[in-house]
Amino acid sequence: MSDAALRAAMAEAFDAEFYGDRYADVTRAGADPLEHYLAYGWQENRNPFRELDGAYYRKKYLGDAPPDMSPLAHYVLEGRALGLPLNREEELRRFGDRDWSALVLQFLQASGMDLDHVDGSLFHRFVLPLFSAGAYRQRKGIIATLSDNQLLAQYLAFDFPQGAPPGPLFDSEWYSLQAQKAGLPPIDGRRGLFLHWLEHGVASRIAPNALFDEATYLARNPDVAEQFEGWAFEHFLICGLSEERRFSPLVYLEPNRTRALSPDGKSLNETFLTWAAGRPAGADGFAGMAAFLKSDRITDILHRATILEPKIGRSSGGRFQLLPPWQDADYADFRAIRDLIPLRRAKRIILMPFCKMGGADFLAGVLADALPSPDETLVLRTDQSDWVRPDWFPQKVTSIDLSAHLNLLRPDRRRRVLYELIRGLGARHVYNVNSRLGFETFETYGARLARFTRLYAYYFCSDQTPDGCEVGYPVSYFATVLPHLQAALFDNAALPARLTNRFALPAGQVNKLQVLYSPALNTPPETPLVHRQVESKSGRDRPVLLWAGRLDRQKRFDLVVEIARAMPDIEIRCWGRAVLDAPMDDSVELPDNLVLNPAFERFDELPLRNSDGWLYTSAWDGLPNVLIEAGANGLPVVASAVDGIPELLDEDTGWPVTEVGDVQAYVNAIRNMLGDDAERVARAERLYQRVVERHAGELYRARLAELEEVENG
Repeated sequence: MSDAALRAAMAEAFDAEFYGDRYADVTRAGADPLEHYLAYGWQENRNPFRELDGAYYRKKYLGDAPPDMSPLAHYVLEGRALGLPLNREEELRRFGDRDWSALVLQFLQASGMDLDHVDGSLFHRFVLPLFSAGAYRQRKGIIATLSDNQLLAQYLAFDFPQGAPPGPLFDSEWYSLQAQKAGLPPIDGRRGLFLHWLEHGVASRIAPNALFDEATYLARNPDVAEQFEGWAFEHFLICGLSEERRFSPLVYLEPNRTRALSPDGKSLNETFLTWAAGRPAGADGFAGMAAFLKSDRITDILHRATILEPKIGRSSGGRFQLLPPWQDADYADFRAIRDLIPLRRAKRIILMPFCKMGGADFLAGVLADALPSPDETLVLRTDQSDWVRPDWFPQKVTSIDLSAHLNLLRPDRRRRVLYELIRGLGARHVYNVNSRLGFETFETYGARLARFTRLYAYYFCSDQTPDGCEVGYPVSYFATVLPHLQAALFDNAALPARLTNRFALPAGQVNKLQVLYSPALNTPPETPLVHRQVESKSGRDRPVLLWAGRLDRQKRFDLVVEIARAMPDIEIRCWGRAVLDAPMDDSVELPDNLVLNPAFERFDELPLRNSDGWLYTSAWDGLPNVLIEAGANGLPVVASAVDGIPELLDEDTGWPVTEVGDVQAYVNAIRNMLGDDAERVARAERLYQRVVERHAGELYRARLAELEEVENG
């Protein structure tokens, strides 16, 4: 299939409406759903349509596929024709679906395979449920790209006729012993144990696994005893394995919360039984345990213990034994999350909640780029899976999304897992860039962490509730976290000054507050663009202002709309989308002189030369990156004079508006800017010079190096 034909087929199978509804971050970003899936989504295990589970499909079928093949491409090329299960639930349904089993047999027979030796009923009830493609692949040393169905076909053609077991849940030695005890016909060496079991053992209801105990299974699962008329072991294969039902008096398994995200799609029962099958010595151990629990010795031990403590009594039927680490769900969750990280060690860790389009997300990328040894830097997303701007981060940095797993845990477990990850990875420096879980972990475990690593936390600005209350990380996670930090980092001087006064910080704590002015992303042009703007203004029908930002309450896009209505003689071109708040109501009618575009990817995409200035209307802020970029390009700027903005924009470098929220104040500032070309050039040049001198990338890197060198000294 040609590339064009493949893309057309994928577009036909892809459900854009489902994708947009399921992954709101893609919709908010204004990205094309199919383009996002093909570029990023499939690698993040996102689903191209409702039925296809990306994580399940990749693990099940793409282990040996080319690294750039997406689940959707494989589905279009092979999966759809083969009728592959698209998710774990469908796979389990098929195990219990006689029609599906018959269809598989018909397909194999149509392929030319002689399956007269395969009984349809037994195939459905036992062969298919007991078959393990992974174990078969490992046992045969198969490294070729074969699907599970192809492996099943190979087993049925070459191994099944010899009586070879289909998977690790069939214990040949155990069955052989039980068959002899039951007086079954002798085992024909030419037919093998598995065929003997199908012919004789099934009828005698001999479970081919030492750990399955029918009495325990029925006692612990009364619904099976009451409603299932067949053999309990058959129910266990079809349902009990996947439903984590208890099956042995010797084993207690505690299903962990992240089990549903396990890439192999196996239940804890199946994982444990597979593990036990690979350890023959374990069978003797379980047999010894069973004998001990029925012995006079345990009776005597418990009797003597009861004399000392009456609460101790002989444990009666149905008690389960603890087998480390299988009974420890918390450890299993930690292990599953740790296995997501391919690095054994990481010198530096950057914690961030997600990567959307916000300034903090951008700054996390700037930080990752400024730190040395990117191959030893690990970026962890802790709150949400969004990874909208991977281009902000160095290619050698390892970025991992932990949010899907962490969000399944209790809050205290999340903090403990993150603490253990930091400890186990041996990170020397840990930077928190707006991760709520990071702040919570620093608050709970900061004293311990500070003994073996250096903690840094970024604070940008407080937020405000609709009724004007100050909230956010500088309010909730500053005083309790600061004692554990090597340094509290700020992108402006206004916020640390306010916090110093609020908490009356002593000199030793004040010294931890470090201002690192964020660098401009792009290299500034040799000449400020304001000169080109003034030279080209006669070619525009009317003055053009640019505005860009999140369409959230903080950024006051509503003011932009009112300014446009108050100034019909100018045009305002805007770029942005909602990130933290709900998307803007489509029913809002924008004035004709305001154009709203999707969020941009690079600042130099904007028509900077063919405009007359930059407008910024935020109600509160730190020192926004977009103003640094505007200054670095030498643009004249009208902006709210709030929080850290006056450190960049004052009466010498722009047109600050102190009456935030007053439409007329912005209108007056815009009129003043547009009315005097000489002053517009002069202020834009001074802003340009301030950014060049204070917001250079090399200065930012040098400040970071100083901070890390201080702790090394």
